[in-house]
Amino acid sequence: MHRQYPPDDWKERLVRILSQEGITEPPHRASYVSISFAIVKWAVVSSLFLVSMILSMAVIGVLEMQVSPTRLTPYLVAGAWLVLLQRWILPWLKPSIIEARGDHLGRRPTHILMRAKHPPVLYLRSFHVDKLLADISAEGFEPSLELTLVARISRHACVLAIGRPGEPAPPPGAARFYVPDGMWQTTVAAVAPLCQLVVWTTGHTESLHWEIKHLVKNLPPRQLLLWLHVHFVCTTREQRNSEWQRFLMASQGVFPKPLPDDIDNVHFLAFKEDWTPEPLTLVTYHAPRWARGTFFYPRPGSIIPFLKERLS
Repeated sequence: MHRQYPPDDWKERLVRILSQEGITEPPHRASYVSISFAIVKWAVVSSLFLVSMILSMAVIGVLEMQVSPTRLTPYLVAGAWLVLLQRWILPWLKPSIIEARGDHLGRRPTHILMRAKHPPVLYLRSFHVDKLLADISAEGFEPSLELTLVARISRHACVLAIGRPGEPAPPPGAARFYVPDGMWQTTVAAVAPLCQLVVWTTGHTESLHWEIKHLVKNLPPRQLLLWLHVHFVCTTREQRNSEWQRFLMASQGVFPKPLPDDIDNVHFLAFKEDWTPEPLTLVTYHAPRWARGTFFYPRPGSIIPFLKERLS
C-alpha cells in the first residue's frame, strides 16, 4: 500500500516552527543523567540476576543434600539482599530512575530534531491525561504508560508533544515544547503534516474535538493513531463501555467510517487507506508480584508490529 511521507524539508520547517517567538522548551539538562540511568539500570538487573542464580544454587544444593547448614550463610545473605533491594532500595530509587529514563530519551525538541534521521511522531492529548498516567505509574514501580509508549516509538522516531503551561518540569516521555494559548491551533496545524505519525488520545474536551476534526480532514488515514482514554479513566468493563459510547456520540460525523463499539481489549485504533478502523489490542506481560519492583512492567506489546510497519 502507498505510504504517505512528510515533505523532504520536514526538519528545517519543524525547527523553524519551534523557534518562533512565544514557543519555549525545557531547560537543558546535563548529559551525565543519561549515563547514570544506564549504569543504575544495568547494576540493578545484574544484581537481581546474580542473586537469583545464587538462590537457585542454594535450593538445588539443599534438595540434593549437598549443602550443610553452616554453608548456607552466603545464600541467606543473598536472600536478605534481594528482599532489601525489592522492598526499600528500588522504591527509593524509583523517581530518579524514571526521570533519568525520560532524560535518556531526550527533553529538548529542537536538539532532538537536529539529530533525528526520520520525521518525528506527534503526541496529542488532554493535559488531564498527564496526571492520570502519572497516578497510574505511582501505584507501583513502573514507568508511566506514556513513557513506555514513547520508549517503543523512539526506536523508530522521536516523539514531540505540547507541554502543559505552567508545569514545573515536563514528565518523562515525549519531548515537550510550550505554546501560548493563542497559538496552539496554528501550531498543531503546522506541525502535524511534518510528522510521520500523530498519536491522538481520545477524550471529550473542546480542544480535542477541534484537533481530531482537523486531523481527519487534513491527514492521510495511515498517519493517525488513536490511543483510547477509556483504559485510563475507567476501572470496570461497564464503565469503559459507557465512557466509549459517550465518546462515540460526541464524535459522530467526525470519522468517515464508524469506530468499533466493543473496545474492551482494544487500546489503539489505526486506520487503513479508506479510513476503515484497525483495532490494536494491548498485550501485557504480568510479572509476578516479587518482580514488580524490577524492570518488568506492562508494555504496549501489539503496537510493535504496527510501529515497524508505519515508522520503519
